[in-house]
Amino acid sequence: MTLDATIGLYKAFVKYLCLPRPDWLIGHAIESKPDPVTGRLHHLKYDSHPWYVKPTFWTLWGPTALSKRLLFGIMPGDEGDKYQPEGYIIKELGPAYRLGKGEAEMEETRVGLRERRAMSGKCPMSLF
Repeated sequence: MTLDATIGLYKAFVKYLCLPRPDWLIGHAIESKPDPVTGRLHHLKYDSHPWYVKPTFWTLWGPTALSKRLLFGIMPGDEGDKYQPEGYIIKELGPAYRLGKGEAEMEETRVGLRERRAMSGKCPMSLF
């Protein structure tokens, strides 16, 4: 059997015989919906350090959490606010020493790009 035939069989198998992924497998475990009060996002799973994981009953005492406890892993909220259990907002991501810096410049750039787009009728990123 040639490589082309093998790839063709694989394509046909995936196209006609593999079912779509269920909703619970499509990335919903990575991030939750924004918190309605604060607008912050939280991770729902972690491997080694609980960055942005809210300390809830499930994240502290669920099956995965119990296995992490047995292996002396770090739990959400163990070290205070070090791993930011309050969640995150996209514009606040990055090193702590840059937190809150550059927002005014970003807004100026955003306004300038909007004006350029409105005046030229072209893509704001085009140079010509």
